[in-house]
Amino acid sequence: MESSNKKYVQGAQELQRIHPLLRRIAMIKMEVIGISCLAWIAFWVLIMLVYGKRDPIIHKDYSLEINDRHEIPMMNVQYGILFYVKSWNEFNQKYPLGTHSRIDIENTIISDYVHTVREYCAYELKWFIRRPDFPTPTPFCSKLQHMHKELGAYALKEI
Repeated sequence: MESSNKKYVQGAQELQRIHPLLRRIAMIKMEVIGISCLAWIAFWVLIMLVYGKRDPIIHKDYSLEINDRHEIPMMNVQYGILFYVKSWNEFNQKYPLGTHSRIDIENTIISDYVHTVREYCAYELKWFIRRPDFPTPTPFCSKLQHMHKELGAYALKEI
């Protein structure tokens, strides 16, 4: 009986000696996990801010896609590019026809549209290269070629 008590006491003493080390190791693991989690969260927040479609800080006066802020359709007269605004009257007051501000906003709309079509064309080409059975017509690439004829080098210029 005495030997089992002695072993129990020795085990308890050993545990008391090791316990602070185990606790410290556990704390270090928790710190590392916490730091790595924070790093991942910061990384993804940065990715969302840089590459996200909707920027929570800047709200444009137009959108190429209909959404909850931009519901009123308008069309660029020269090239027939459809875009959406918050209010037709507000847009025309802020950018009256024939003014430099209207020309600038329409050039921005054209640039955004060309950029979007170029991205979709690149996506189509990736699928076309990866999958030989992908349908041969690539509508966005065809649209980009058509825009090149209409807009000239503007459609192919680097952004």
